[in-house]
Amino acid sequence: MHLSSFAIPALDAAHIGEYVAAAKDEQGFAAYLEKYIFVPPDHHRYLETVNFRKK
Repeated sequence: MHLSSFAIPALDAAHIGEYVAAAKDEQGFAAYLEKYIFVPPDHHRYLETVNFRKK
């Protein structure tokens, strides 16, 4: 099934857009990895970084 078959919430779409923009060059991608992968010490902090909130 293709990704376009699924509804993507606005927050996810914004994050994907941030990823796509960051992946255009090595420096941007390194900054993305730092912010979302290397800095958060655990999953809870990662969720805070991406502004995830349970409904």
